[in-house]
Amino acid sequence: MWTVPSRRPRPEPPASSLAQSAHKVRRRDRRNPRAGLTLIEVLVSVSLLALMAVGMTSALSMAAGSWTDVRERLTLDRRVATLNQMLHAHFAGVVPVVARPRRGVGGGEAPFFHGDRDEMRFVSSYSMAEGVRGGLRIVELNTMSTTKGLRLVLTESPYLGPQSVGRFIRGTERTGRYTRLLFDPVRPREDSLIVADQLSAIEFAYRAEPEQQNRSEEAEWEPTWDNSRRMPAAIRVRLIPDEKNARLQPVTVVSQVRARYIEPGAAAAPRLNRNIDWDLYERVTLPNGAVTVRRRR
Repeated sequence: MWTVPSRRPRPEPPASSLAQSAHKVRRRDRRNPRAGLTLIEVLVSVSLLALMAVGMTSALSMAAGSWTDVRERLTLDRRVATLNQMLHAHFAGVVPVVARPRRGVGGGEAPFFHGDRDEMRFVSSYSMAEGVRGGLRIVELNTMSTTKGLRLVLTESPYLGPQSVGRFIRGTERTGRYTRLLFDPVRPREDSLIVADQLSAIEFAYRAEPEQQNRSEEAEWEPTWDNSRRMPAAIRVRLIPDEKNARLQPVTVVSQVRARYIEPGAAAAPRLNRNIDWDLYERVTLPNGAVTVRRRR
């Protein structure tokens, strides 16, 4: 017969042991006046937090500055691209219209083109408002001096015939073997467009088509256009920014002038037929009997 041994009751701890345990618990619950952070630890923590805040602020400032630089660069690139496209469109659309000077000025009818060091006039089939779909426009480019540097200004006027461009002519002068037309200075209006500003220099240059016997030699760029019986073969505009605006590099726009002026008469016809690629150009007869060519559209 199996019997389960009875459990023996544990002996009661002595009263002295209970008192010691309660005393230990009271000591753990009691706050130690020396427990916590020292002043040095607090200062180190605050310094670390300040360094972290400075680092985060510097990182955010650098990111914001980089974004500002990228945005300014994109804006400048967009302005340069727009300037390049606009000038190319105006120069490519040059039309060799005939200018009829006012009475008493002197000189006969001549192709209208005014090219100086700091201003330019011509008639173009391109306009800022209507593009290539509008009528002929008188385009005037000139340089203005401001407190922030030089400024390139563009002014457009409708072309209404030979008298509308002849009013700009004030005389003629002989320069070497060519006769040069003298023009009134360009005067901007309230509706003029500021093409570029904050520039230190603006340079206009013109290049003539090489003569028949010297076509192997490249013609040089001239600061003024002196030949009043011909149109330039190419135009160059160089814009140099101010030193304060160093982000913008010098911009040079070079465009070919496709229009050619042929004086009235059949003597120029054989030369015209030899020098023009009629697959690309077409003959146009002006109201005064002169013959010119225009690039086929």
